[in-house]
Amino acid sequence: MQKALTNPKVAIIILNWNGSKDTIECVDSVKNIDYPNFEILIVDNGSTDGSQDLFRIKYPSIAMIENRRNLGFAEGNNVGIKHALKKGTDYVLLLNNDTIVARDFLDKLVDHAKKDSKTGIFGPKIYWHNEPNRIQSVGASINLWGSKDLISLWNGKDLLIWKRDRYYPIDKGQFEDVREVETLSGAALLVKKEVIEKTGFLWNEYFASFEDTDWCLRARREGYKVVVVPTSKIWHKTGSATRGNEGIAFYYQTRNRFLFAKRCLTPTQFMTFMTYFFSVRVPLSIAAFVLYRKGNLIRIFCKAIRDGIISSAKVTPL
Repeated sequence: MQKALTNPKVAIIILNWNGSKDTIECVDSVKNIDYPNFEILIVDNGSTDGSQDLFRIKYPSIAMIENRRNLGFAEGNNVGIKHALKKGTDYVLLLNNDTIVARDFLDKLVDHAKKDSKTGIFGPKIYWHNEPNRIQSVGASINLWGSKDLISLWNGKDLLIWKRDRYYPIDKGQFEDVREVETLSGAALLVKKEVIEKTGFLWNEYFASFEDTDWCLRARREGYKVVVVPTSKIWHKTGSATRGNEGIAFYYQTRNRFLFAKRCLTPTQFMTFMTYFFSVRVPLSIAAFVLYRKGNLIRIFCKAIRDGIISSAKVTPL
């Protein structure tokens, strides 16, 4: 008990939407971590698969919030964040339900957070779940000029041509140092309470995709650093919430690119982004859909672009 009192309190928010199997594996791994002062909060996002009853039976001591409908990743997590802040947490950890964590992952994050007052958001090294030694993410850069993708991986390369070995390397110890990055994967984000109080919550108009990058950018513009702590490790299955319907994820990734651009770029940067997108990304994407026989995605792609451009969402520039 004494050890717990000397460590900051962490609220671990796990958002579930019709993914009870993944969520149970995630919660069971979190329950075994070494960190002494944390609580788990399951936020169910309007599941229709009986997840809520299963969690109540299996985890009677774990708090659960039940949203009446699917509020999306952003607002679903916001519900949990607001609950945690009211209960007096020091840090909020957003953790995807399709992750498995190392026993010491939270110790490593909090140890660094306690020593670094200038950093507000922390992330672990993320591996692919099905290839446990292949790196999925160690932070990313943001290309606000939009000449390539708005977001690039650790090596700053564009993702138009996806090459697994090049962009997702086997871990050979090449990323071991704590380092500042521009954005982190929303699969696992440790955020100080003061950062949330200054920057606000996840922007719910995104629904899903880009809300993590938006949050990191806001924190940096408030003067906080964003860092990856590679000694903290988790394994991510990726895409569990949209498994069986790749169009959902693709739609929001495309639409939200425009929402992010309108919200975060200067007028000159926005024009550069639009020029690149329509002269390069659109023809290359359509060619890829035809090549890989994914013609159904062309309609989704066009709808996402239209919705992103004409969106009535209140886009307040950062």
